[in-house]
Amino acid sequence: MFTADNSVINGLLGVAEDKRQVVLHLEKQGLSQSSGSAKSGRVIAYKVLGSSRGLRKKIMEELPEDLRQLWDKQRYHKFLERIFVISNGIASEVSTEHEKAAFKAALPLVPELWKSKESQEHERIQEIYFLWEKAALPESLAISLAISANQYVKNVLCTESMERVDFCRIHKCLSLSSLLLIKLKMEVEQKINVEDAIVQERNSTGEIPSKDEKQSSVLQKISLKRLENLYIFPFVEIGDKPCQYPDHPGVYCIYYIGKSDLYEGGVKPSKDRPVYVGMSKISISKRLLSHQSKIVKARDLNRRDFIVRFMLVDMHYYACCVEEMLIEYFSPVWNENEAVKFSFGNADDVNNNWHKYHVEGDSKTKETMIKSVKDYELKLKMKHLSLATTSS
Repeated sequence: MFTADNSVINGLLGVAEDKRQVVLHLEKQGLSQSSGSAKSGRVIAYKVLGSSRGLRKKIMEELPEDLRQLWDKQRYHKFLERIFVISNGIASEVSTEHEKAAFKAALPLVPELWKSKESQEHERIQEIYFLWEKAALPESLAISLAISANQYVKNVLCTESMERVDFCRIHKCLSLSSLLLIKLKMEVEQKINVEDAIVQERNSTGEIPSKDEKQSSVLQKISLKRLENLYIFPFVEIGDKPCQYPDHPGVYCIYYIGKSDLYEGGVKPSKDRPVYVGMSKISISKRLLSHQSKIVKARDLNRRDFIVRFMLVDMHYYACCVEEMLIEYFSPVWNENEAVKFSFGNADDVNNNWHKYHVEGDSKTKETMIKSVKDYELKLKMKHLSLATTSS
């Protein structure tokens, strides 16, 4: 069982009166771990703040009185302005320790403002996250800033809020948070200790059924739950630098998040359903780097329109199992299947349909594949409706 020590709790919640309550909450969320560093526990605690009344109350108590009143009275514009002023003080190295603590305490709340209909408020949020460019931050503050920025981008992508933000600035937020996460090796902290997780999950309730069978897989349930909480990263580059992914075995999911649909409406932008799921028993870094060139070569795809999540596993044997379960659950259009035959994994082959469509731009292939994709997606929708009707 993951044990919450002082470095975990103090880093985000202040001095907890009852550390056991934090641990119990993590267990209820299905996020406790049988092993892991204090840093991994800190990340988990941060991610579930919004879902626990107790933890949310604690973080509100950590806010200075002026910020707490602004938040409680829903004066979010003033709240952001105050945080922005503090961030400028930190960048100028004139802020007090009290102001730094206030800034850190406020960061978990900032992503909750993603639904704002005011473009200026989104710009303020982004400017707050750009702080890392201006100042050398202590590690604990850098971690909080990176996680907050990553969560904000996840909240905004593929929603109506994208109409009120500059995509380049959103991509910049994502790039900065990714650079910090990689620099601090935070992405490695999300590795699944598979067999320990299976033992824990067997004692929990709730099932995620297979789409083809009225059964549930414990490992599939674990994988889907973890996938929701994983950080997102740019797929092709971070800023002006190539992405550097972990040199570990695992599974990765690639998502299309562009402004327009693919295949004449056959595939819509989504941060939840991947267009491709892959794995490596040795290094997902090598596999992802090999995929990047395919996107770059495509004449009709923008490399910034893709993000990736990766799920590292402690034992490489499980990588192929998790991959197959996620493919079965999501039915990604770029994974090889008999209905579409649109294999992104083998896209370097000049006879491959993906290559012909996206790299060569062959008109006959485009016409055929657009129809295949639309038919495939329609069948999936009908299948889901049928399962939903049967289960109800």
